[in-house]
Amino acid sequence: MPLDRSELAISAKATTNHGRHPVLIVVLLVLLTEVFAFEFTVVTPGLPDMAAAFGTTSIGLVQSVPLLASAVVIPLLAKWGDVHGKKLTLLLGTLLFVLGTVLCALAPSYALFLTGRGLESFGLVGTVISYGLVRDLLPPKWVPIGIGGLGTGFGASAVLGPLAGGALIDAFGFRSGFWFLLVYAVITGLLVLLFVPESDVRLSHTLDFTGAALLGIGVGALIFASTVPAWRLPAAALGIVLLVVFVLVERRKSQPLISMRLLARPAMSMTLACAAAVGFVVGSEAVLMPLLLRTPAIPGAEQGLGLSALGYALNFALVMGVCAAACGVLSGFLSRRFGPRTALLISAAGWTVSMCLVAAGFADDRWKVWVLGALMGIGQGFYYAAAANLVIEAVPAKVQGVSASMKYTVEQGVGSIAGAIAGAIIAADVVKIVPKSGAIIYGMAGFQQAFLVLAVAAAVGLIVALLMRHGRKPATGGVAPDAAGD
Repeated sequence: MPLDRSELAISAKATTNHGRHPVLIVVLLVLLTEVFAFEFTVVTPGLPDMAAAFGTTSIGLVQSVPLLASAVVIPLLAKWGDVHGKKLTLLLGTLLFVLGTVLCALAPSYALFLTGRGLESFGLVGTVISYGLVRDLLPPKWVPIGIGGLGTGFGASAVLGPLAGGALIDAFGFRSGFWFLLVYAVITGLLVLLFVPESDVRLSHTLDFTGAALLGIGVGALIFASTVPAWRLPAAALGIVLLVVFVLVERRKSQPLISMRLLARPAMSMTLACAAAVGFVVGSEAVLMPLLLRTPAIPGAEQGLGLSALGYALNFALVMGVCAAACGVLSGFLSRRFGPRTALLISAAGWTVSMCLVAAGFADDRWKVWVLGALMGIGQGFYYAAAANLVIEAVPAKVQGVSASMKYTVEQGVGSIAGAIAGAIIAADVVKIVPKSGAIIYGMAGFQQAFLVLAVAAAVGLIVALLMRHGRKPATGGVAPDAAGD
């Protein structure tokens, strides 16, 4: 019979007797959740090719659409997983991801392509559900390390994704990356189906469709405002009004999409403030860096590096991914030894320094790109495990799914807006459109302005982390999170 547990110590005792070694569970979850990171890392090297193929300067929507869609649907799916089973929800998300990937691979128009990207976002439930499965299925002493392993998986995807995507895109075009995603998702999904047990922890939830609709339309209106100048003022006004209504509605609900009661905890609110800052940086950086580094040099005008898709992967993404993978593991151990705030500070510092350097025009030589990749890898690798451990330590086990989805909603919602804003900034500085290929050449001034905005956002995250009281004690794996509400 399914169990309704409110404390980790009880649920862990009931759910770890499943005959699977913790390492096997973590490895298989890492393999599957990597594909949802691949959704971005395999795709982003081909952003210039997609812009040329579809004839659009709004290429940031390739990033913004799945982020926005996931910010709306993932909290609902996370709650659905608490009710019906986390493994089942993970596999259903994988199925919808597969359908969206097929549509992206075949889409003849940009609108259909973006529809496929929206469907792919359902697979991103794995980035929330996997942490819950680790908490439910592993003994408490394994939880911080398991979470660090998931962070390593995200870092590994930052290595393997661009390399696979870059090689495929250069050889066969950007659509080949989606066929790769399809095969990978099917294989890893089957492995999880066969060898990862289902969690028997169950909770009763009411799904907040009203809140999801208000949030989705509100953020969507802000994205529309950033990409369509003629409608900027009315769309922005509509978005702000809907988000205000969203907050008012959520305050009245017993089971809201974003719990104002949990948000009132300083531990949770400070963690989410950092998540918003990092989400803003990541949502923009993933769009800007491939466009920046693949911009060709125009004699007498611009000085881009003109890297191929594979060249981008080798010179930037590989360095960033290796550093992120190593730092993901280190973040888990630091969280357990010194507290997750320490790892978060390192992450915020890495993002702040790297964004400032790019804004100052530092990315003008390959060795400098390697330095930037290392700094951003530090920022990414330390962040994911640190933020997840901060959430786990901040709330009781019975609301872990809600709190994790809150973090995810903040990261992806802010990231979706940020990607659109960054795209709009550089779209205002288009130097040339190549007639035959349709390739779009952006000016360096636009990139520097966009990265200056990101530097400010990263600095805000660093300041919040410095002020944070939460997370200064060694992570316990959530054994006693109720005490972490200060």
